[in-house]
Amino acid sequence: MSDSTWKYENEQPDPSKIIFYGNKICPFAHRAWWSLLEKELDHEFIFVGLGAAKPQWLNKLNPKSKIPVIQYQGQVLTESSILAQLVDELTPEKGSLAGDTPMERYYARIFLEELSSLVGEFYGLLGSTPNDNETQKTKLTASLVKANNLLLAQDAINAKNSVSGPYVLGNKLSFAEVFLIPFFERKSVTLSHYHNFDIFSSPEGELTRLKQWWTASRERPAFQKTLNEINSQFWIDSYAGYVKKA
Repeated sequence: MSDSTWKYENEQPDPSKIIFYGNKICPFAHRAWWSLLEKELDHEFIFVGLGAAKPQWLNKLNPKSKIPVIQYQGQVLTESSILAQLVDELTPEKGSLAGDTPMERYYARIFLEELSSLVGEFYGLLGSTPNDNETQKTKLTASLVKANNLLLAQDAINAKNSVSGPYVLGNKLSFAEVFLIPFFERKSVTLSHYHNFDIFSSPEGELTRLKQWWTASRERPAFQKTLNEINSQFWIDSYAGYVKKA
């Protein structure tokens, strides 16, 4: 359960310390948390309940009453993708999740841009009704096939530059993974359970490159730390409220 009192309500934390407010359920918070762990930045994790368990003090911390939130250098900072980029830029000596060259940054950005509808389509199917279930499945399948093809096309580009590996940038993790894999982690379980939908297959066959990409990303030690004490049933229970009854 979330604390009913806010540790830093009446005192300011050390401005040099990173205070991260999140919840394991939230894939948006997962982006920033995974980034903190990948970049090995010391931080304090403060659990924030969601839904009926959301603490009243969250409104004081963030008037939007949303997570993730980071307190750092006396500021309250929000928005998951921007927080992940902030975390990345705090440790330039460890390489950049944005990409280390202009072309790497382009490849990561264009991958995300091409798949900009994917997150919404994940939720569209999860919350679908019998009337639109097949339509939502068709839309999502098309985007997942596109993702698989984009990875194959990027592999060919990488090979011309003597680069190989499971990620969009070959052997380098980037925001192409950080921004999307948290959603794949949840929806691979919940869409299978609630809608009998395998996100790694299509009518044309298995999306093997997409599954390889997901598997390599989730097996990273930093990502595995975020899954401590989490199993499939946790995701099924956590997302039950999104599912519409027939």
